[in-house]
Amino acid sequence: MSRSSSTLESTLQQQRSRRSSGGHDTLLSFAIERSPFTLTPKPSVYETLRNTGAIAVLESLEAQLKEKEGEITLLQSEISDLERTRESMARELVNLSNLNEKLHQQTKNYPVLTEQYKDLEKRYDALLTMYGEKQEEADELKLDLVDVKTLYRAQVSLFVR
Repeated sequence: MSRSSSTLESTLQQQRSRRSSGGHDTLLSFAIERSPFTLTPKPSVYETLRNTGAIAVLESLEAQLKEKEGEITLLQSEISDLERTRESMARELVNLSNLNEKLHQQTKNYPVLTEQYKDLEKRYDALLTMYGEKQEEADELKLDLVDVKTLYRAQVSLFVR
């Protein structure tokens, strides 16, 4: 307790010495000195920012912002390129799907077409054989006709004499 009383006494002595030295003549001057609302000249915003290094931070942030804006522009360009590529590939996929469907239908018809081809080939061979036979008959008939003409001429020339 003696310690707190000595602190109190020293504080009182300091206040008395201030009053006697002219530090505080009135309560008003004491209140103004201790008031948190005392008007003091404030530095400008620029000075505050400069002194705290915030200008460098702001410049760094501006540089980062410009860099990010550039990245955004680049990415938007890439997105549009990729969308065009996707549309092109979608069209190609549709075309290939249609072609695939057409080929699938043709492979379904392949066994039927193969059977039809074999039947047609048999008919062709039969017709070719018949044509060959008819050609031989025609050749024989031509030879017979030549022989008959020769005989007829011989008879006519025999009668004419």
